[in-house]
Amino acid sequence: MDALQLLILALLGFFGGALSGLAGVGGGVLMVPLMVLGLGLRPKVAIELPASP
Repeated sequence: MDALQLLILALLGFFGGALSGLAGVGGGVLMVPLMVLGLGLRPKVAIELPASP
């Protein structure tokens, strides 16, 4: 990943976390599709990212 992708991922995490907290849904419901569609990550990688420590 380059620096721009990391910045986008951080912004997605911030806004996705805030939105999922307000909506009362799990963060993976928003974050996985955003990472697949927004960053072009493979679904397997996007699913594993939120679960990693």
